[in-house]
Amino acid sequence: MSNSINDFALLEEPEVKKWIIGEVIRKDVRTETTEEREERCRRLLEKHTSSPVYQSLFQLLRIGESKHEAREKERKKQRDKDTYLKYSCTSPYIHSYGTFYHYVKVGERYWAWVKKNYPDVRTLRYARKIGCPRAYIQHRIKSGKSAHTIAMETSALAKLYRCHAWEIHDDRPPRLSENITRSRNYNTETLEQNRITYGDVVEFLRRTGLRRSEAMRSTPKCFFDCGDDLMLHLDGSAQNTKGGRSRDVEILPEDQAWLRDFISRYEPDKIMFPAPPAHLDIHGIRAIYAAALYEAFARPIEEIPANERIPLPRPKRDNSRPNQVRIDAPAVYRRRWDGKKFDRRALLRVAESLGHSREDVVVLNYLR
Repeated sequence: MSNSINDFALLEEPEVKKWIIGEVIRKDVRTETTEEREERCRRLLEKHTSSPVYQSLFQLLRIGESKHEAREKERKKQRDKDTYLKYSCTSPYIHSYGTFYHYVKVGERYWAWVKKNYPDVRTLRYARKIGCPRAYIQHRIKSGKSAHTIAMETSALAKLYRCHAWEIHDDRPPRLSENITRSRNYNTETLEQNRITYGDVVEFLRRTGLRRSEAMRSTPKCFFDCGDDLMLHLDGSAQNTKGGRSRDVEILPEDQAWLRDFISRYEPDKIMFPAPPAHLDIHGIRAIYAAALYEAFARPIEEIPANERIPLPRPKRDNSRPNQVRIDAPAVYRRRWDGKKFDRRALLRVAESLGHSREDVVVLNYLR
């Protein structure tokens, strides 16, 4: 795919238009006419495409190309270098519109800060030469941003400058699992309030655990019968899953009757929720789905044999010993900060339904 900045064919892609329209709606002025709104869309497009940050990141956009293959190629390049043993290899490109525009926002915030604090700086290259990226990240640390926000913004600047995150700032605060706060206050009481306010969309998400982007593209045709059980198949491209990975979502027996009745109201190709409410905490609902699924699948910890090991769906490589690959793990997973134990086999099933490849993501981000 040609990524010349003069090639604006990509700007006609639905996802790009959707992002621009979303930016306009977010700043909606009710008294605007259609012509005024279209003009504002055009100005917003021109603003971003003329930005040096946009132009730099646009060159890295690789929609439709495999992120896994790009990462493996980068790993081969780094294998003989010292950095291969110390730092994980990532794809040098950007493979989704969501990541692209998120990084554009971070980059433009950084560039505005540079122009305000270093008025003589005219180019991104010179800004890096005098240490602006590190100074900006240090400024964000001092302003009290969380370790996860700092890590994300450092990654965005690393992509902007085609380097590793540690080259931007090598003394960032550590990301600790116990400090994750996203949707931690979401509980059954909040779910009940959302159910009263928003209705069927909350019921649907609680029973399927879909992300927002997946729910926006799901149709009754995605559901299928596996024996006596109802399941949901998500196509990586059609349902815009994370990383483009297709998967089957398991549905608890007590939820299947409601879902069968609900999807029977729609045509097979009809999108059921084209626009889920913007203020709905979908991650919190996914956490409730994950907890219910784990409770249904998990064995009592005391009944799990001490020497049992569970095959891992994706072998894990130890960066300190790159020639060794771990293909299985103990059946009992112990959470580091509180010592709570989990059934790893059940965690892997839940991770698969949620669209993740590792069991620790479920423990750290979904299970309380």
